[in-house]
Amino acid sequence: MNIGVGLPATIPGIDGRLIVEWAKKAEDLGFSTLGIVDRTVFPNHDALASLAAAAAVTSKIRLMTTVLLTPLYNEVLLAKQIATISSISNGRLSMGLGIGWRKDDFDETGSVYSGRGQRFEGQLHAMRRIWEGSKHAAGGGRIGPIPKDGIEVLIGGLKRAGIERAGRLGDGFLAAPGTPDEMRANHDIFMNSWKASGRKGTPRWSSGMYYALGDVPRGLDYMADYYEFAGDEMKKFQDDMISTPDRVWNAVRDYAKLGIDELLFHPCVPDLKELDLLAEVCFS
Repeated sequence: MNIGVGLPATIPGIDGRLIVEWAKKAEDLGFSTLGIVDRTVFPNHDALASLAAAAAVTSKIRLMTTVLLTPLYNEVLLAKQIATISSISNGRLSMGLGIGWRKDDFDETGSVYSGRGQRFEGQLHAMRRIWEGSKHAAGGGRIGPIPKDGIEVLIGGLKRAGIERAGRLGDGFLAAPGTPDEMRANHDIFMNSWKASGRKGTPRWSSGMYYALGDVPRGLDYMADYYEFAGDEMKKFQDDMISTPDRVWNAVRDYAKLGIDELLFHPCVPDLKELDLLAEVCFS
């Protein structure tokens, strides 16, 4: 199983240069992927701009959104941005896409919350036509650059409809963390949808979780801030944050047993020491 790490770009108040330093160090330490969570109504750095910065200073590590809230974007402009980052990174970009569940992100961008799943499917079809070099239906012109090997798309889903959508349309499944039984059940839904759609091969299965191994109280403060909207459930998100080396190791062991291809650890503390602490557990 591969082990990736998130960028600290989602943490408020960071110096943007930390994104670049973090990306270079994560590659040097041997992590497989740099992931990033997408949000609008939060004082975080933009997901795609952050990945572009990471792409420019790395040469081996993969880059991935986990997930990008696709219905908030114009799909034509988004397809062009994604293809550009793929070109800058020499094809190292994978896209984790989803429909989002925070209504305030939609309200602030003037996007319609209802029906977003259906819109997402239309957006994905349109972006894939653009990436294939087809003339875009609305204007008749081609939109580039054209990714030479296409764009790998993993689809995230929390509910059955989203998981089945991932099986029908994704190149892989970006699963929400859960108990082993929950993870197996959701993967079964995904694979049943994959096979029912007549699709061949073995799709990629990825998941992620939050961690803080150094300044744990600061990590808990970040989780409380990020999930303030969840009210009484916010404590659950704090409890799920990985905060000890044993919990890191147990997560790696348990997810490997499930057969997951890649596990990403998203940082809750913007300190490069967090990378060293995580790498020491995962790779030593």
